[in-house]
Amino acid sequence: MSIFGDFFEAVSFLTILKLKKKKKKKGIDKINIANGTAGLNKNDINTNAILPDSDSESNSEILKLKRSIKFFPLAGLLIGLLLCLIFYIFNRIVEPDAAVIISIAFLFIITGGLHFDGLSDTADGLTAFLKTADRKQFFKAMKDVRTGSSGVLALIFYVAIIWAVINGFASLYRYFALVSFPVIGRYSIVLMSYFSNTPDDFRGIGAIFTKDTTGFTLLIASIATFIIIFFLFRINGIMALFIVSFFVLILSYYFSKKFGGVTGDMLGFTCKISELAYLISLFGFYKI
Repeated sequence: MSIFGDFFEAVSFLTILKLKKKKKKKGIDKINIANGTAGLNKNDINTNAILPDSDSESNSEILKLKRSIKFFPLAGLLIGLLLCLIFYIFNRIVEPDAAVIISIAFLFIITGGLHFDGLSDTADGLTAFLKTADRKQFFKAMKDVRTGSSGVLALIFYVAIIWAVINGFASLYRYFALVSFPVIGRYSIVLMSYFSNTPDDFRGIGAIFTKDTTGFTLLIASIATFIIIFFLFRINGIMALFIVSFFVLILSYYFSKKFGGVTGDMLGFTCKISELAYLISLFGFYKI
């Protein structure tokens, strides 16, 4: 697959945009991880869905996903540029505060809610674990199809903090913040995947990331992220990136020690928490 093909695969997986062709086998839809067919879809990254049986079609799709992981930060850049476009349009119609809220809502729409459910499910799981110190209760709460109060609060705080911090930037830097925080979120998935494994009793789609994120994949993702952040915020952005990276490594260690590794839900949680950590850190350096 070409570089562009790998990039399109990353975009297709992380968003609702369909930048690759869908093929069908006679009588059976081809398993399409990015667009969701034949019982396997991108939302399975946030579940304990079992990987499909080994066949040429499913293996081909999984291989494409593996090769696309290094382009996750660039896919995040595309998401960020779309957020900027939405903000630019609505900033001419409504107040900037409202335009930021609309941009955040668009983030949910363009990603199909991917990673938002990981944030809420893991928040519920962590609450259950902190109350009981029982690893089984953590996973039980995460599997519950009903979103608990902790999950709802996590989503509310996520939106509120994103809104408050982005509104704290001056006009031009507000655009830069909108462009860059999705990059950081998707990079954090690559970073955590490289330094983590998946619990033995959780062999879902998330295992693709922890098993197949190689040193080369991490290197390419890191270089791309570094260049983007440095171009937008220079040294302040790089310092914020280092803080987030350190935070992700601590989180990876905590998840591995307490739960035996990370699941797709926990990768989604890391994506969203990293976005918050980045924006808060960046805003702090911006104000100095």
